[in-house]
Amino acid sequence: LGLNRFGSNRGSTHKSLLFSSSTGGSRGGINEEDESLNNAFRIPEEVSTYHDLLSRPTESSVSLRVKALTSKGDAKGAEELLENFKESILSDPDSKELIRLRTYLPIFKLYCESKNVSAALSVFRQMQSTPGVILDPENYVLLLATIAENGFLRNDSPPIEGAIDIGYKHSCGPELFDEIATEMSNEALEITSASARRLYNSLAIGFENK
Repeated sequence: LGLNRFGSNRGSTHKSLLFSSSTGGSRGGINEEDESLNNAFRIPEEVSTYHDLLSRPTESSVSLRVKALTSKGDAKGAEELLENFKESILSDPDSKELIRLRTYLPIFKLYCESKNVSAALSVFRQMQSTPGVILDPENYVLLLATIAENGFLRNDSPPIEGAIDIGYKHSCGPELFDEIATEMSNEALEITSASARRLYNSLAIGFENK
């Protein structure tokens, strides 16, 4: 899974990735949908907020509030809400609540879309360590694509802030790619040809933007 020669010889490096590629889905714009998304989340958000004021928050109610916050672009507020809920679960020995992927994913995606690589990496680490979260191959691809597109997989890239602090052995470069890809392979996760194409294109963007 080495990336050292990606910039100078993409063809051979593409083969070394051991990924097959095909035409992936297009990424449409989301600006035109912002208003309808806000309307879709407004009522569930109000109901779930009212619920949490009257009784103990649940994973379902927190998930709705997280989606509402991220739909407004407030990833930090959503993350703080989720962390407070997580702390309340850990402090209650009788709690049977489990935080699922659906609750973390809007926060993770928003950090990736806003190119906040450090925050995306941190949230991904939290997802990995949360018992109720079962990661999909596409989650790994999204993380790697985000890191790649922002140039952090090049040999000359600066380190990703906080990567070492949250347990990664490497903070940038081909070594970080190998580390994350190895974690994915240890989970026996296989990516689709469309995801392979997405990842390859992201690598190309990252190595071109020198």
